[in-house]
Order: sequence, then C-alpha cells, then structure tokens
Amino acid sequence: MYKVEHVAAYIAKRYRDQYKQDIESATLHKLLYFAQRECIILHKTTLFDSPIYAGEYGPTILKIIELCGQNSIKDILSFYIEIEQYQDVFEKIMAVYSK
Repeated sequence: MYKVEHVAAYIAKRYRDQYKQDIESATLHKLLYFAQRECIILHKTTLFDSPIYAGEYGPTILKIIELCGQNSIKDILSFYIEIEQYQDVFEKIMAVYSK
C-alpha cells in the first residue's frame, strides 16, 4: 500500500505526460477514487492509505486537499515516486476515466 500523495503525484505526472496539461483537482480526486476501486477489484487490496469521502462535487480525499489546496495541483508533483506495481490499474483508469 502506498501513501495517497505518492499515488496522486504518479497519476498527475502520467496525466501531464499523456495530455500535455496539468490535471484539475476534481479530475485527480476522481481518478484516485477509480484507482482505489480498480485495485480492490483486481488485486483484493487497497492502493493507498487515505479514506475517500463523498464531496459535493464528487469523491474527495482530505489529505490531498490538505497538501495542495483546492487549486494548486502542481504542488502534488513534489511527492512523485515511480510506482511499478499495479500498472494494470493505472492503465485502466487512464484509458477509461481520465477524459
């Protein structure tokens, strides 16, 4: 299991590399939700360590809001680590849910 900030940074970097733009906060929270869901379905384990709450506009992870606020997603990239495990999860969420 990873820290949520590491998973968020990994997703944010993949998104930037794929779409040549920074990910929006709501999209990051949505992709984290789907990544957690897919990891539980495919691997019978959680991907990260933080709870997900139902927010007014979709899934919300308070740790991400605490770390980078509502708008400053660029700050999350400072937590980037290469995640080799669970590539099937990341491939699926980026292909199905990222746009």
